[in-house]
Amino acid sequence: NTVGFANHKFFLQFLLYTTSTCVITSVSLLRLLMHCTLPGSTVVMLLEAEGVSLILSTVLVPFTTFHLWLLASNKTTIEYLQKGPGRSSYDLGLYRNLCAVLGENPLTWFLPLGAPPGDGLRFPVTEEEKTVLEEKSVDEDKFGKGRVSVSSDASTTASETDEPRVQTSQEASGKDQEAVSSGIL
Repeated sequence: NTVGFANHKFFLQFLLYTTSTCVITSVSLLRLLMHCTLPGSTVVMLLEAEGVSLILSTVLVPFTTFHLWLLASNKTTIEYLQKGPGRSSYDLGLYRNLCAVLGENPLTWFLPLGAPPGDGLRFPVTEEEKTVLEEKSVDEDKFGKGRVSVSSDASTTASETDEPRVQTSQEASGKDQEAVSSGIL
């Protein structure tokens, strides 16, 4: 994935710049061809340029529109493909979504300056998602952190201790290696 936290703004600007340039070029060339009398070779070259510009516009306009919609709902393409068109946990409203990607100053949104706020590792979430995350955090604190999986082949039996044995990551990787070498995985 080549578009990430630090360059998402610049990717969107690139799409806006190229799409608007192609659309303006298409309209200008069409007006020129309709209202001016030009030599035949010039007309042929302008028709070719118009064709290329129309093809690019036909591809770029929907692509840019899709990415602007993703920006408005504060999603990435991967999130959209994995979760579908539903509401994102990071959808904070249109203005805050724009600020999250384009920066906090609206005057610099269309200029290739600045960076989005934050560190790229932690992002603000909706109030509903905060509640879910807090409940999950409480559950992790109750049951302990870092449990990988519960193993049934413990050296002590369940009658000897009431707690299930936690399989360590070294034991799990050893079993994975055995499974790979035996052809199971």
